Amino acid sequence: MKIKTCIVWGVLSIFLFFSNQGAAPEEESDPIIIETKIPEINLASTYDIEEKFNEIEEATKEEPEQEADPEEKREVIEITYEEAQLLMKIAQAEAGNQGEEGMWLVMSVVINRKNDEAFPDTIKEVAYQKNCFATVTTGKINKVELTLEAHTALARIEKGEVKPDIVGFENKSNNSLERYFDFAFTYLDHNFYTNKK
Repeated sequence: MKIKTCIVWGVLSIFLFFSNQGAAPEEESDPIIIETKIPEINLASTYDIEEKFNEIEEATKEEPEQEADPEEKREVIEITYEEAQLLMKIAQAEAGNQGEEGMWLVMSVVINRKNDEAFPDTIKEVAYQKNCFATVTTGKINKVELTLEAHTALARIEKGEVKPDIVGFENKSNNSLERYFDFAFTYLDHNFYTNKK
């Protein structure tokens, strides 16, 4: 039964093949001609694309890193609770009437002294160095009430924001530190000084 089915399908396939040809197998049909045209290359447009590619490449190149402002290169300053309290008390006692900025400048002086070889190595030693801070000598630092501005000034210091180079300050009506330091600037009631060059 399977052989008969195969023969029938084979004959049927041959019949369908020749009927679809529309002509006897010995007759040759005309060849099909397909015209192909190679498009001309537009050199100008290729040049424009290359230029545009170069522009994009240049625009996406990373620019060389510019040298950062020295004041922007900040390192977090780790200080103890005791040191933080002492910094705020000195700043409050010395510049409590000069706002956050004035207190921040006083704290900067203490930090810069701690980091300077010519001064003691710790905040406490800098604060209690003989004849350096009048409010420490008189005991005024133990009577101040710390303000929000003192805490904000301290937060700036802890983030590494320190006014560079200043190592001394005094009331602007005095000129005693000019013998030992170079005048830098005045902020409200205080003159600030750097080491002599």
